[in-house]
Amino acid sequence: IKKNVQQKQQIAQLSEAVGKTEEIEEIYELALNALEKTIAADRASVLLFDADGVIRFKASRGLSVEYLRSAEGHSPWQQDEKNPLPIFVPNVENEPSLKSLHAVILKEGIRALAFIPLVYQNCLIGKFMVYFNNEHILTEDEIQLTQTISSLVSHGIGQKRSELNLRESEKKYRDVVNSVQEIIFKTD
Repeated sequence: IKKNVQQKQQIAQLSEAVGKTEEIEEIYELALNALEKTIAADRASVLLFDADGVIRFKASRGLSVEYLRSAEGHSPWQQDEKNPLPIFVPNVENEPSLKSLHAVILKEGIRALAFIPLVYQNCLIGKFMVYFNNEHILTEDEIQLTQTISSLVSHGIGQKRSELNLRESEKKYRDVVNSVQEIIFKTD
């Protein structure tokens, strides 16, 4: 019961903190903290699709530079995939879809992992990963926690991206208006 209460408190704190963040990087850190605390992941990472459709690490904990370099770009889903489902791998050695990455994953000491999609407004924007040093089957509670964290983080990232796009658009508009005013003044 105590663990359950702590997990729910962590989710409530995450929800509140995501809404108050100023920078998108803060959301990544909040996600990593929540994943490590709620499901006791040994490591975690956040990856987002870039403008070219390549999934790239935005934040990580406990992963080597070699692993980050080798695993970047790998995703079980394409960016345009609709309704991607989480993928849980209780034993990396037995997962054929990771065969090309087995050596780097095992060298990193990872024995189990999970791919959790980040979806905002029905669009896949990225994923977060949780890693375990030992074989690990996620419990139903852990699965629900990862999906709740995913929802909160996806919403926070999507909102921050929208805010940044709006600011950029407003700046361009102001620049155009200022340029036009200069032209009118000079012409006058």
